[in-house]
Amino acid sequence: MEANLVVSKWTKALNVLALLGAVAWLVNSPSWEPGVTALALLATLIAQFIPSSPSPQDQADRRLRDDLLELLPSSKINFIADYDFGSAFRTEWIQPLFTFLYGWNDAQHEFNDPKLETKRKTLHSAVDAFIAKVAHESFPEKESVQRLPRELQQADPARYSALSREINDLAKAMADAHANFVRTAAQRTRA
Repeated sequence: MEANLVVSKWTKALNVLALLGAVAWLVNSPSWEPGVTALALLATLIAQFIPSSPSPQDQADRRLRDDLLELLPSSKINFIADYDFGSAFRTEWIQPLFTFLYGWNDAQHEFNDPKLETKRKTLHSAVDAFIAKVAHESFPEKESVQRLPRELQQADPARYSALSREINDLAKAMADAHANFVRTAAQRTRA
């Protein structure tokens, strides 16, 4: 995409130079040939500034991006990243992560743009690492609430702190992967 942008800029610049040359030719020797050349170059230059319609692949990527950001908006991801998982947490906070983890691991949810797909895979891996750790280390405290084991907090506070720090770090890594996805999606999918 960056290469196309550079080519497009060079093409426009060359077209402007050719148009200036054709206008100079028309001024120096007015006849139909330089006039037609100048008009053709002007039409070409105007056409280069008319935005092209997005391809079906771009449209599909945009829809997929919108679906992903509806499921995992930045506000939810940042809330999870800022939360201290040494405390009890509501399971509905992380439910969208399970939906993404198990529902977005198929060909139907792959982006056509290779860089965007790489960022989606990175996000998927970060969500997987976070969810795996939370699922392995936390236990239900009451309905819809989980936490790290209280027994561990009382028996080995240092281990409990290290474990909660590890989960918090995984949440922050997940938020970083999400932010990278959002930035890349903004650059690579035109709104």
